Amino acid sequence: MENTGTNALGQHSAVSGKGGEQFPVDTRVLRSAVLKITGTGDLVRIVVTNDQETSNCAPHREYHHGNTSISIQTVDGVTLQSGTLEGGQTGINEFVGSFPMHIDSSQFPSWRCGVYSPSADRKRLYRATDPDDTNKRIGLLIEQDNTGRLVQLTWYKTVGSGPIFQTTPTSLAFDLVKDGNGNASLDPNDIGGWTWYYTQ
Repeated sequence: MENTGTNALGQHSAVSGKGGEQFPVDTRVLRSAVLKITGTGDLVRIVVTNDQETSNCAPHREYHHGNTSISIQTVDGVTLQSGTLEGGQTGINEFVGSFPMHIDSSQFPSWRCGVYSPSADRKRLYRATDPDDTNKRIGLLIEQDNTGRLVQLTWYKTVGSGPIFQTTPTSLAFDLVKDGNGNASLDPNDIGGWTWYYTQ
């Protein structure tokens, strides 16, 4: 994944040759995605431009706006909520609000096989049922620096090509991944014993 800030890519064990969208590319529509914490508010607001261009946004980009007042270290679960954005740049500005833009990434990242090693000061791995295959899971690793600024969002999936979702769900709950001792884990193998691929 591209990042306008520090590149936080870690170690990997093997390379998958195919890339894919994080969110599916919808034509002629802007899409919004929010990582929401129940009872607290929004953690991340994402603008997905697809094939659309505005005065401040390029096509096929994902703009991640973060809430620096929330430390990811305190978050046990998030809910992804998505929808469409109307009104072009004005609609984007209203959706983003006061959240600063931390990450500007391509909508077409590549996938790598293995386990990603995060290097940011704050990091948490979450899991959810894969909407494309309810017998499997997906993972979402969120990283912040010590001021609460987003460093990277890394997706895990058991298939190393294509988008993270074939169809973006309107709502999807993620809970914290824990190891056998009940401690927070950054290892996707604590989600399940599949072969894992992560977005770069």
